[in-house]
Order: sequence, then structure tokens, then C-alpha cells
Amino acid sequence: MKTFQTTLLASTVMLVMSMASSAMAQKSFVIAYRLSDWKTMEFDNPTKAQQHLQAVKDLGCEARTENHEGHLDVTYRLPAWKPLELATDKLVHQWEGWLKSSGFETIHGHGNDHAQGPAGHNHANDDHAGHEHGPEGEESIAYRLPNWKTLHFKTADERKQLIAIAQGFGCEVRQETHDGHDDVLIRSPRWMHAEFPTHAAAAKWEQWLKRTGFETQHEHAGEHKHDH
Repeated sequence: MKTFQTTLLASTVMLVMSMASSAMAQKSFVIAYRLSDWKTMEFDNPTKAQQHLQAVKDLGCEARTENHEGHLDVTYRLPAWKPLELATDKLVHQWEGWLKSSGFETIHGHGNDHAQGPAGHNHANDDHAGHEHGPEGEESIAYRLPNWKTLHFKTADERKQLIAIAQGFGCEVRQETHDGHDDVLIRSPRWMHAEFPTHAAAAKWEQWLKRTGFETQHEHAGEHKHDH
């Protein structure tokens, strides 16, 4: 959301990150986010540049600034998926808007509390039913995973990213130690709904969900809904 100013972000980001460590013990909302390629934003105001730099650093990014033709460039990236846990859905929408406007990919699953029917998330101007065009050209996917599914990973970093992605999709996540190694189990018994900015992004994540064992529903423009 463009009205969610960097000044507010810079003053609250540390509070939000400190909340994240205990959020799983209470009701929370999660955004998974990453920025795989370097992103540069230009600022004429040095204070705003510093605030943006600090904000993205607090979110875990590699970041730097440099003077360039009379303005300041803030350049940053975050190759690995991370979770951002927030106390309310309103905060989620504010932060997700800011993250997207700052170049990040995001994943955030919505449940039936957003709408009627299995696809969920029916904003006032939306008409979502599984995988179709959302606001401003976005496409959406409905999905569920009724039974626990064990995720396989090779490294500790991959494990952290899989957990972040699962939390972003709104899944229940359970970690267990079994035969000398850690298992990550996830499930999503109710229908959830996530939005993506392009058809390509929606298709990529639908394939990931299906490979992981989820049921998915999608509806392309002018077509009937399909179950997978």
C-alpha cells in the first residue's frame, strides 16, 4: 500500500521482527517474502534513503547506498525466502503492499474468513473463484492439503525457506526429530487462497503446490473452474 510510508516502516520494523519470535504461540498472519535480484531505488532525500536502507536491512536484506548523479541509490536483495509474522490482517495488507512496491515477491494465503466459498478472499471489487484474474490483473489460486505432508530438504537453509513458504501459504507447520534428522510436516485442511501478480507466477506456484501434494482449483478467464 503506497500510503504506508517508509518513515512508519523504519520506526516499526524492529518491533514487528521482535514480535515474530513469539507469534507462533498465538494467532498470527504470515507473509513470505524474498527479492532474488538486486533492486535499486532512487531517493532525493537522504533521510528517506537512510530509512529505506535500514528497513530493508532489518528485513534481512543485503543492502548498500551510493551517490549517483545528484541522488542516493539504495540497492538491496534477499535471495532466500523469509517469513514476516504480523498480529492483524490489516497489517498484513499494509506490509504486503509496501513489500511489493519495494520489489519483493510475496506469498500470503487467505482463509474462508475473507469470503464465502472454498476459494476465499473476496474483496469488494474482486470476484475470485480459484485461479483467475484478481485486482490489478493479479491471478489467484485456491488450494488445500487435508493430511499432514512431510517436506524433504537437503540443507538447513532449504529447510528454513520451505517453512517460510508453507507459513506464507497459511499452512500449519510441525517440526519433529526422527531417526537422527529433522522432519518438517505441513497441512492446510481448509481451502485457502493466494494471489500472484502474473499468470506465469500463478502457474509456477500452482505447480509447486501440486507437486507438494495440495489439491488446487483454478479458473482461467472465460473457462469453467477445474479441480486438480
